[in-house]
Amino acid sequence: MENSLQTIVPFYLAGLWQIYANCYHSDAEAARSFTYFRLNDKIFKVENWNNFVPFVRKMSTDL
Repeated sequence: MENSLQTIVPFYLAGLWQIYANCYHSDAEAARSFTYFRLNDKIFKVENWNNFVPFVRKMSTDL
């Protein structure tokens, strides 16, 4: 699975958790890997990073 969201504003934050739901709470086979393509300077801004880290932790604990 891959994703290309560039910022983690509230709209995209909901998108991250939708990705999680699609990976683990759907009828499809669970994801075995996840690639975040747009890991750029915007993600490392405090307001984005503080939203991105919990998502990554949750994805990695459930893989």
